[in-house]
Amino acid sequence: MRGATLEPRDPTAASLELPRGVSAHVQHDALLVLRADDLDAHRGPWRHEADTTALGIVLDRLGYESAAAQGLRHRRNGGAGDVATITSLAQLRHSGHIAFLWVVPTRTERIRRPGAPPPFIPPPPDPRPAGGLFGVELAEADAAERADALAAAAAAAEAAMWTDVTRHEAVGLLKMGAKKLFLVHPRAGSALTECAPLCCLDFYVLDVMQRTGVGRQLFDAMLEVLGARAEAIAYDRPSPKLRAFLAKHFGLRAEVPQTNNFVVFEPFFRGLVEHGSARRASSEAASVATRPLSARRGPTRARALAQRPF
Repeated sequence: MRGATLEPRDPTAASLELPRGVSAHVQHDALLVLRADDLDAHRGPWRHEADTTALGIVLDRLGYESAAAQGLRHRRNGGAGDVATITSLAQLRHSGHIAFLWVVPTRTERIRRPGAPPPFIPPPPDPRPAGGLFGVELAEADAAERADALAAAAAAAEAAMWTDVTRHEAVGLLKMGAKKLFLVHPRAGSALTECAPLCCLDFYVLDVMQRTGVGRQLFDAMLEVLGARAEAIAYDRPSPKLRAFLAKHFGLRAEVPQTNNFVVFEPFFRGLVEHGSARRASSEAASVATRPLSARRGPTRARALAQRPF
């Protein structure tokens, strides 16, 4: 798949921390499912253009890191050129693909709560003088009681004004989408079979987070959200690391040679009866890509994460 050249800036300098408006809706490690509408400044679940722009920078950075790790570059004058990214904010906005981001908590900060009341201003003290010894004692008691009440009111106002927000950092990217392919069926000789399976188009986990289980968590969550199986997916130009990952976790080793850049394994064709399984998988992917974020479905924890209202 041809990639788009990233904008002329240093993508490795971009932060992977999610914008505050997005982090405010995430609890603990979480899966973010992103489609084109989620990256629309006016229709996205976070509703603020600045948050969408910042999230796009995170997506661009992960896409760049993924392409660089795979050695994907544009060819120029017979040599290697710029890194050819295949996942970016612009690409995702104009495709039916879905990006899955795995994020982890990094720090907690205190911010002013949206719509919070103004700071508490204590009322002025009673200017009336106290008369006699008894009056002075009573005034002192009233003053102490008043001070306690004011302190309680100020604490309540402070608590209502501020909230703690956990910030998160994206550590993994997985891009999926249905594509029309012509595949060589192992029992059909050189004849090509037309189908539109769910495809793995990009998969990357930060180097420092590899071998920690993040990749498996991200991949399993995607399978749950889309109701897919690893063997029923076509893999676009999988890297040696992805091949090893599929062999280790899903026992996928026997590849069926194809005439394109996609890799499928022998079990892929077992459920391919009149393209039924391929159509179901791609239909589910298309459904997730077009329905509102709060309506996406998937079992267990991935379902709760994908359905969390924004």
